[in-house]
Amino acid sequence: SSAFAIIVKYDIPKLIEQGKNNSLELAKELEFDGQYFYRILRFLSREGLFIEMEEPYCFTNSPLSKLLVNDNGAINHVKMALNPKIMESWLHLEDSIKSGSSKAFQSIGYPNLWAFSSQNDDFKTCFIKAMSFQTQSNHSILSEFSNQMGESKVVCDIGGSSGKLLSDLIPLYPSIEKAINFDLPMAINSEFSQGFIKSLAPEIKSKLEYKPGDFFKAETIPENADLYIMKRVIHDWSNEKSTVIINNVYSKMKPNTYLVLLEGILPPKNQPDFHAIFDILNLHVIGGQERTTEEWEQLISATNFKSIESIES
Repeated sequence: SSAFAIIVKYDIPKLIEQGKNNSLELAKELEFDGQYFYRILRFLSREGLFIEMEEPYCFTNSPLSKLLVNDNGAINHVKMALNPKIMESWLHLEDSIKSGSSKAFQSIGYPNLWAFSSQNDDFKTCFIKAMSFQTQSNHSILSEFSNQMGESKVVCDIGGSSGKLLSDLIPLYPSIEKAINFDLPMAINSEFSQGFIKSLAPEIKSKLEYKPGDFFKAETIPENADLYIMKRVIHDWSNEKSTVIINNVYSKMKPNTYLVLLEGILPPKNQPDFHAIFDILNLHVIGGQERTTEEWEQLISATNFKSIESIES
């Protein structure tokens, strides 16, 4: 992981994509020892991260490392995981397991993820970019709710970060007259979010409203929207806190309103799946959890919602 952290820190996949294939020349530019740097890339190429070329000391990107080229892409999840403080916190995984609650940030001097993020601008930027990147994978799932979307005049995204999801939905569904992006002030006022807002076309911006608040404070949640969306929010929280969040949203909904949860689902036992990795990350870092279909049904059944529909995509 330390070798991986180096290539992420110095954006090596992006530099290689720009044509800087010779590891010795690249090492000189980065003030590394040429032979040591070559050996790091050679090792990572044998793990599938790069491809060593026939030309001596030269490398190109593999399909895997190509995922790390885009500044706004998957690399932000990786940068968060490889943050030195986050890596240090894993030395205290045993504390989380013994206590049955997340001890990651307490072990490095912070009460929780949100306090750490608010005091570490680089991490906060990565976090917000990562949330916006996740939005791209949700369009196919939302298409399953095209009837409800097509009938909705007011749509609210709870925990919507920069507003990327709503900005994509507005042109797809002309019925939307107002799209409310609800999140913490920290997320809405971040440099990344403000830059994204400025980049929006006028016809999108005119329908998109940003509402700061906290979903643990029901009085701050927008009321009477026709459709509410929560994208990868509930997996950040324990069952107890998830129930509070969902019921707070429920309290602001009018009759015959939908709440769409966009979440991952753990597969049956003994099947490898990346959601299992997220589950351990959530366990230690923020005290949340990924859930099986049955666990999701149990959670929702404990809330004020009486009708549940699960759609896998």
